[in-house]
Amino acid sequence: MNASFQAVTGAPDVRPRFFEIPEIVEQLPLSKDGVYREIHAGNLAAIRIGGAHGGKYIVPARLLDLMDAQMRGVGFDTTVSELSGRFLSIAEAASILRISRPVLAKRARGHEFPAARYGGKHIIAGAVIDDMETKALHAMTLIRTDDYVACVRQTAMEVAA
Repeated sequence: MNASFQAVTGAPDVRPRFFEIPEIVEQLPLSKDGVYREIHAGNLAAIRIGGAHGGKYIVPARLLDLMDAQMRGVGFDTTVSELSGRFLSIAEAASILRISRPVLAKRARGHEFPAARYGGKHIIAGAVIDDMETKALHAMTLIRTDDYVACVRQTAMEVAA
């Protein structure tokens, strides 16, 4: 899988954590519409950052590794923990998620992406990104960040009660 990423981007040593839809189209035998169909049918893991009207779809790069492992009949650990225990700035999280910093800041301010305000700035727990990626891979489905935020709030209210 790395060789195809290298051929597409020319960057042999750097592989993003998430792919945008056009990059997935280059690596899988699907059209752009086909990728969206597979995401909405629950056949491809993805995360949608944004509300009910629009938003950006990203696909965990590890999905390609998982598909490769399944085709070869070998096991694959979908547990992700490289960001757990870290807090990220909006700029750091935007870079990992492959979206612009202003878009992520707007989503965080609008409670469409899980973030906390600290010292006048929004910060994002790395574990949140790990958790969304892991849930998408385990369920092989679309994770909507606005639904994720609502679920986290509901759980926090239940714990507090």
